[in-house]
Amino acid sequence: MTLTEKWNSIVSDFQTNKSSKEEAVQKLWEEIFADAVVFGYSRRSGEIDIWRNIQVGSRERTIPDIIIRDSINDKDLFVVELKQHNLPFNKAYREQLFSYMRLLELKVGILICDKLYIYYRENNNTEYSLEISFVKNSMIGEKFIELFSKGCFNKDKIKDFLIKIEKTKSNVSLIKSDLRSLDLKKLLNEYFSEKYSIEEIELALKDLNISITDNFGSPVRPVRPVSPVPLGNPVSSQKNRCTKGEIINLLRNNGYEMENYTTTYASKNDTMDIYWANPSYSMLQRNWNLILNDNINRVVYIFRIPACSGLENRLIARADRTEKIDLQIYYNDFTFTDSRSKISFKPFYVGKVDY
Repeated sequence: MTLTEKWNSIVSDFQTNKSSKEEAVQKLWEEIFADAVVFGYSRRSGEIDIWRNIQVGSRERTIPDIIIRDSINDKDLFVVELKQHNLPFNKAYREQLFSYMRLLELKVGILICDKLYIYYRENNNTEYSLEISFVKNSMIGEKFIELFSKGCFNKDKIKDFLIKIEKTKSNVSLIKSDLRSLDLKKLLNEYFSEKYSIEEIELALKDLNISITDNFGSPVRPVRPVSPVPLGNPVSSQKNRCTKGEIINLLRNNGYEMENYTTTYASKNDTMDIYWANPSYSMLQRNWNLILNDNINRVVYIFRIPACSGLENRLIARADRTEKIDLQIYYNDFTFTDSRSKISFKPFYVGKVDY
């Protein structure tokens, strides 16, 4: 059985048990870890330790769902926390997993709910993580099986893989940002210069409108240069600055209903490549419009988040005002990912308006 076939079989089992209760989910993952052709851990040798009683202070309680062990060296390898497969990520689930990792002195843990989350923690200040969706033919899903199979588990390799994934995501964001400054016609001139004359190339390109377009059909424009200002005086895009009221009127005039939604509005930060806002958590109890204004390229993006979407337990609060969300969405990132919670707002995207 190939890694692809192994991962796809897990995805099929996950989908079949999407609405199953936790008892069925527990049984499923015990069987998956014990499957000789998938992970290959042995129940008989005690390598799949379920509901271990762990002494905590003066009382004994049953805690982790599954602890995977190395029977030869008699040591724990990693801990697994299971939730129903139809439940979205919740910070409380993660903290529960972290508490088990601390008690067991383990650096690696897995949380499984509607997605699979891998965590590596050296201490409270060093943490790497990876989110894997249960979709077929996932290369990352295959890598998960490879790294966590019996005889292959190595926490240092897992750490290196998670660091590599984070670096790749960062580099992809930088590449997207750099694409904005490319002169595509100049690159095409260079590409064709060995086969054709400059005059022929210029004639061929003369009537062409060449651009890179994102998934939303929005052209990726070159970043407009900003005049340098003295240190301490932040760059401001006052020329393109619009008030929340002006942008709402713009959206209304372009056919977007605004009356039945509470609205959060954020422009690109003057000194950082983010959209920064601090809406109240109470916003998530109602239908919510999130409006992002790219005041450099003069584009407004609109997102609609339905009431009780599940984000209330996933977005990160401000440290000084816990009733407020610390929303910091990457600029030039067309997955519209919040840098704090790593949540993409792309699923809630409904449209854009140029101005």
